[in-house]
Amino acid sequence: MKSGKPQAGKPLRAQARKKLRASALSVFEKWDHAWPGIQAEIESAGKKILCRPGCVPCCYRRVFCTLAEGVAIADHIRRHFPPEQQEHFRLRVEATASSLQKLRADGFCESEDLFYRAGGLECPFLEEGRCSIYAARPLDCRALNATTDVNTEDCRKCPQAVNCIESEAKRFRLQKELGAQETTIGVPLLRLSNPRPLLADVLSYLWQTAPPATVHFSAQAWKERLASRSTERDDTWQDDRSDFRAIRMPIRLPAEGDYPPDLTLVRQRQDVHELYGRPVMGEGIPAFCTLYKRHPGCRFDWTARRFRASEPAESRVPYTVWMSDDLQERLMMWEAAKRAHGRVLCGGLGLGVFPQFALALPRVEAVDIIEKDPDIIALIQSTWDKQPWPRRSACAITEMGIEDYLQTTTEQYDTVYIDTWDALYHEYLPHLNELTQLARRVLRPQGEILLWGYDRMVRDFLRTVSLLTERRGKYLAAGPAQLENIARLYPLLHRLVGWLKQHPDCSNQKLQTEAYRIATRERRNLGILVLSRQPGAQQLLEQKYFRAAQLQPSPATPALPSS
Repeated sequence: MKSGKPQAGKPLRAQARKKLRASALSVFEKWDHAWPGIQAEIESAGKKILCRPGCVPCCYRRVFCTLAEGVAIADHIRRHFPPEQQEHFRLRVEATASSLQKLRADGFCESEDLFYRAGGLECPFLEEGRCSIYAARPLDCRALNATTDVNTEDCRKCPQAVNCIESEAKRFRLQKELGAQETTIGVPLLRLSNPRPLLADVLSYLWQTAPPATVHFSAQAWKERLASRSTERDDTWQDDRSDFRAIRMPIRLPAEGDYPPDLTLVRQRQDVHELYGRPVMGEGIPAFCTLYKRHPGCRFDWTARRFRASEPAESRVPYTVWMSDDLQERLMMWEAAKRAHGRVLCGGLGLGVFPQFALALPRVEAVDIIEKDPDIIALIQSTWDKQPWPRRSACAITEMGIEDYLQTTTEQYDTVYIDTWDALYHEYLPHLNELTQLARRVLRPQGEILLWGYDRMVRDFLRTVSLLTERRGKYLAAGPAQLENIARLYPLLHRLVGWLKQHPDCSNQKLQTEAYRIATRERRNLGILVLSRQPGAQQLLEQKYFRAAQLQPSPATPALPSS
């Protein structure tokens, strides 16, 4: 029997797809029928299966997939997910398959298991620590049952070391049965460097050769996006992922203490963290740093470990979080670092975490950091001088605003990573789209732009559109005063409401498509001036974000609502 999978460009016949799906479902049923016996055999040997929901090391390994299983998974997605989620999966699979191709071509590692662990790849169907296609997962996943009491790091280092031999034997027999059935059906073959295709390879082939009839956000919009992916932002990339290797990466951070002017850095350890809007508990999470920008009228009481007013009469102590390397920040910057390659431009220094992450990976040659705040530059440079770290010489810092640099530099980069805003707030999207446009001119061929939290902001904006859909009549009936209030507080949403008033009879699908277009293409300044709800944010904003010659903040700008 030949090894491989169907050739790219040759779609499967409908009858062959039907037979392949039936074969996979039959094999899955046989597995489910055999599982109680396998479990009893395991327990009779004095073992216990320790796998549990939320334990995801096995999702960071290569998963072999037969063509029949791929057809069954594609059919499961088509039947059980809405169009926008189907498109999300297709783009994630495409991104994973492209990453694998590049890693193979570069000879990054000798084995594809190392591709995943060293390259930081994860299963494209891993969503918030859960398998989103669990009912249709391939046999390779079904047979991964850990019976050894090991921690997550041990699993991630070598998933095969904790494999359950009993379930592996059953998997091998059923996969052999599927292979024989594929040969009988007579499907064409696709040749890869690896004789056994992976999950992303198979699904990428299936979706490229037989694309869906309709795409959620207009076929033309997606065609234009895909055509420009080599020199633009990749909408399939997400940085709100949970690869906890980030918290074990050794990095140099400033010491606790007060720094001029009006900066206080505090190291904090917590048992419960907020991660992408949800609480997360973990004993192995190290202490993280928070850098506060404080008003001269307050000080940090190191004994009580809290801010206090210098004068007892002051009822309000103005300070704000300037930056942090907390759990969520580390995870998001690690995702960006894993994506980076070649010569990297980093907009925003922060606490210096991203460049250390990026230069810990061999694919990154050098990192140029653009930071406009001299106090932050002085703090981090002083820290790195006292605590040298590997490849420090490959990291250079320039004092300048990222917008000015992008418009004036003659340098070219393979990766542009920008993180100069302080919150995951979708009203910032026009500014981020403008940065994307500016960054295009500094990209080398096949270069890529990464924006902190961009995908999440787009998704959050699309979620607000569901509220607009539910209250369509209310928004259509909104008078001038109500529209003015929306424009002051939520100008991006106001732009969409204006479009809805011009197209009152549009379908919900068209409204969602227009929302996506506005979120990813709108570049005009919409007047968002307050980027934080914390005390003192307006003054900090004027120092941090506005160039006096080009954009003057308005003192009448209202604060964001509290909910």
